[in-house]
Amino acid sequence: MKESAVESAICAYARSKGITTQKQNGMHNRGKADQLLMRNGVAAFLEIKRPGAKPTALQLRYLKQRSDDGFAAAWVDCVTGGKDFIDRVFP
Repeated sequence: MKESAVESAICAYARSKGITTQKQNGMHNRGKADQLLMRNGVAAFLEIKRPGAKPTALQLRYLKQRSDDGFAAAWVDCVTGGKDFIDRVFP
């Protein structure tokens, strides 16, 4: 499964729960988490990888910084992992 397919499925699930998704990566955003998820004053950061892939050191540092700032921040490499993260952060 491609990373884009994993990301699409996770974002569709988030939107079905009323969560706003915002793409964070791209030009000039190296290392940022793929998605910023927001609902009712709660924000979370999610790095999404294809199955079996791992985040870079820069991505891990970014996730740690967001966690240190008090936000939920994680990485996943499957749709189920993304759904579990969303369900924990946005019950």
